[in-house]
Amino acid sequence: MYVLGLHTSHDASACLMREGEIRVAIEKERLVRSKHVTGYSGLEDVAEYCLRFEGITIDDVEHIVVNDNTHRIDKTVYSPREMRIGHHLAHAWAAVGLSGWQSAAVLVVDGEGSYIQELSPEERAVCNASESHYLEKESAYFFHDGQLVPLKKWVSARGNGMGAGTDGMGATYWYLSQLMFGRDYQDSKVMGLAAYRRPNDVFAGVLTPASEGDVVISPDWIFRAANPPPQDLDASFERYAELAATVQAELEAALVHKARWLRDVSGARRLCYGGGVALNCVANTKLHLSGLFEEVFVPFGAADSGNAIGCAYFGSRMLGEARTQPARRTKAHASGMPSPYLGQTYQDAEVCSVLERYRAADLIERPQPLDTAAISAALAAGEVVGWFQGRSEFGPRALGNRSLLADPRDRDVRSRLNHKVKYREAYRPFAPAVLAEHAGEWFEDIVPFSQYMQFTARIRPDKRELLPAVRHEDDSARIQLVEREANPAFHRLISEFHRLSGVPVLLNTSFNINEPIVETPADAAKTFVCSGIDRLVMQSFMVTRNSQLLGDPDSVANADHVRLVWHADVEFVSHVGRNWFALQPLSDLEAIWHEGCWFRKFRFDAVQISERLFASLSDLRPEPHAIYQGREISQLMSTPALRMELFSKLHAARFLSMLYCGPA
Repeated sequence: MYVLGLHTSHDASACLMREGEIRVAIEKERLVRSKHVTGYSGLEDVAEYCLRFEGITIDDVEHIVVNDNTHRIDKTVYSPREMRIGHHLAHAWAAVGLSGWQSAAVLVVDGEGSYIQELSPEERAVCNASESHYLEKESAYFFHDGQLVPLKKWVSARGNGMGAGTDGMGATYWYLSQLMFGRDYQDSKVMGLAAYRRPNDVFAGVLTPASEGDVVISPDWIFRAANPPPQDLDASFERYAELAATVQAELEAALVHKARWLRDVSGARRLCYGGGVALNCVANTKLHLSGLFEEVFVPFGAADSGNAIGCAYFGSRMLGEARTQPARRTKAHASGMPSPYLGQTYQDAEVCSVLERYRAADLIERPQPLDTAAISAALAAGEVVGWFQGRSEFGPRALGNRSLLADPRDRDVRSRLNHKVKYREAYRPFAPAVLAEHAGEWFEDIVPFSQYMQFTARIRPDKRELLPAVRHEDDSARIQLVEREANPAFHRLISEFHRLSGVPVLLNTSFNINEPIVETPADAAKTFVCSGIDRLVMQSFMVTRNSQLLGDPDSVANADHVRLVWHADVEFVSHVGRNWFALQPLSDLEAIWHEGCWFRKFRFDAVQISERLFASLSDLRPEPHAIYQGREISQLMSTPALRMELFSKLHAARFLSMLYCGPA
């Protein structure tokens, strides 16, 4: 029998199970190409993706289990077969279901979950407060013999909102994201920043452990953090790094405190840990090194997208079908861990069709058969390689099927990736993917079950100078253990690089540029031709970019030889009174049905451009996949300033590619 799990809040997702086994799972952002998208406009796309993979219809699904956090627009019931469960309960089931353990303590920590009034009677009975408008902040469970028993829930008022960032352990990082970067979902940047300074007593006292696993959150810390008023990161780097280090250290201590209480109450030897805060790999490592539990498991879908998996496990349990994952042979060898590669498979015929379209537009050279030795040599020569293989990873980490790869020995590649490929902050680290059988020779303090980049390790002192591109400021690295059984193609590539270089490690970062990780061959090809990636491997093919792709508009001798290949479907938006002109990708447009009306909502900022460029593009009205040249783009090419703006803003945003096809 089939069970469909759905998560409808931010990071919306779907998971399809058959007889207790995960068949396929997908995050909505991968399909609509907009990060952290909600399911308020519907989940038909992710549901259909899963059903199509199995070749079934919705009528073949026995149960639909939904988790929608606290932000649902209405209480629509999609089917008589539907049931709803609480937010933290879904997190907990995802963690225990993927762990494969028969008995474990379970801890869930995130920004906020469901309202108390939406919880089951058993869960309401263990809340530390009874106000119906309070929400889940942290939850503790004990899992044994297929039963998940709630032990305690820490609840309080809503934590998201200015002045409410004091509310809950996870909300501290939400507030720091807002303070330092002006928007949500910047937690990994804050965590990376913490390594550059030590905690400062000026900011201390944010999280204070108390009795019964409680953690007291300072009511005034956000005012101390924001005084003096925040500035840009460059101007306030030292202050922000000290603030990040202080909150990181106190979060780690609070997490260990809560876990100690849970161990004492449950008597468990193992811990399953989930929720958005479980993406903090530094804190996860401290939790493991505390020695409170023999083993700590953090699933690949620890944050909200993984709740679809939790919902599916819950539904399978209701049918009596929930299966544990295969038992692991030993703590050090975890080849029995569940696979994170849960997307659909794309056939070579589809890859060929996509590559042919870009070849016809002169954006790529003729595809060649995949040669692992040639790719390894290209990496050793300093190239950045896009690596697209098999089924996509579920969750926020690229784990060797949708990855950008580079030589970890290259001191300059980190700067190049940050500034010319990923367009991100210079201080942010990159992760090493290391052959599991050689990991102990290069790293120390390795946490078992580090296949999902959920823990850090220390680079051994004698190896630190050999891995400058993946070495963080504190000599740590967010490690990925690569096993032959789990990912044969990726293991084979790293093994070939090891044979060539003597280093069993590759730099591995996600195959995306300011958007979700690529899902389809079309996503990968578009990102490749609109970026500084040197080479692309897709399934059994490898391609290089056309050498005529424009690298520097200032070098254009004759604009008549420039061609524009347009990629994006955009909407022109402007506010003449504010002198504001922009292009908005329609993939970032969400239509929400509420109380009989459709609301159009842009989820992320448009790309702002000059009035002159806006006018020229308005006249052109470019369409996706169209090629423009000559008189069609004479206005756009009329001045060096316009050419540079096209390149620096729209090429970098992957709206278009620019080719210079003039004489050498």
